[in-house]
This record gives sequence, C-alpha cells and structure tokens, in this order.
Amino acid sequence: MNEIETAWLAGLLEGEGCFAANGKHGIKIMLQMTDKDVVEKAAKLLEVNLSGFQDERPHRKATWRFQLCGDRAVQVMEILLPFMGERRTVKIKRLLLQAKNRVSQQEAGRRGSRSGMSMSERGRRGALASNALRRDIKTLEMF
Repeated sequence: MNEIETAWLAGLLEGEGCFAANGKHGIKIMLQMTDKDVVEKAAKLLEVNLSGFQDERPHRKATWRFQLCGDRAVQVMEILLPFMGERRTVKIKRLLLQAKNRVSQQEAGRRGSRSGMSMSERGRRGALASNALRRDIKTLEMF
C-alpha cells in the first residue's frame, strides 16, 4: 500500500471499521458496509476475501464484509496507527499490547514445559505478565 491508500484505509476503518480482540486469533480488524465497491477496495488493499449476505427482512440492502485476524492484523494495525484518531489509537495500542502479551505468554509456556518448570511457576509468570499488561493499559487510558 502506498501512503495515499494507507491514509484512505485508515480513514475508512476509523469511521466504519472494528478493531477487536478475537479469542482464537488474538486480534482482528473487521469492516462491514452496504457499499460493495468500498469494502471491495479495502479488501483488495489488504489482500483478504470479501463476503456478502442479504438480510431476508424487507427493505434491507445486501451487506459486504471482511475480517483480518492474527499476525496480519497486527501488522496492518501498526501501519495504520500513525493515521488514526485519538480514540482508535488508544484502542489499537491496547490490542497490540494484548497481542504482544499473548505471544510472550505462549513463548514462556513453551520454554517452561521444556525446562521442567512447574505448573505453578508457569501460572505465576503468566499472572505477572497479565498484571504488567493491565498496568500498560491503565497508562494508555490516561492519555
């Protein structure tokens, strides 16, 4: 993506997008709108598939959406961050911290199981990482 496309996508997602935690994949970016051409352009920029559905209730337009999850969502959030407004910046920073913490906990768990570390020690380290994440989030909320 060039800078103009990145700025366009950031503006679209600022107003219409969703940045959220996703249990299975860590974090996600989602966009859902009735304007197929707009969602299609954003999906093309992000190299993701587009899906659509028609609400069966009368007088409803078809809706188009895409979802981007996991490591790729982290990469895109990092690229979009400088273009986002204050509220979305705080939200994205919080999600990026959660993603970083999740990776750290997974790595600690793998190292712990190989090193013979007890379950209680791994649990204690996980709790310490969670407490650190909560402190980081509180710091972000002050801005």
